[in-house]
Amino acid sequence: ATQGMEIQILDDNAAKYADLQPYQYCGAIYGVAAPERGHTKPAGEWNAMEITAKGSQVTVIINGHTVVDVDVAAIHAEGTPDEKEHPGLLRKTGRLALLGHGTEVAYRKLRVKPL
Repeated sequence: ATQGMEIQILDDNAAKYADLQPYQYCGAIYGVAAPERGHTKPAGEWNAMEITAKGSQVTVIINGHTVVDVDVAAIHAEGTPDEKEHPGLLRKTGRLALLGHGTEVAYRKLRVKPL
């Protein structure tokens, strides 16, 4: 999460995630920016997420609601909420990876478009 930029995908309503930090919920830039919560559908239903990274401005939209809209360079300069180094926030290029922690996640209709 610190060598690149991680956008969290998570079932916010699951009991096992009740005690997370604000910057760990679905749509968060993990450790960096907390999302506005309350826009995810129940587990088992499809959610739509759109991520736009234009320069250092990153916007995350879940089910039509903007949940994060921040300048990650400014946050990096001020210090992140998790108080960790995040050198990946300043990267201008990189790779896209879909990773998990052992819980089943399904994806459909993935698209990557240049700006």
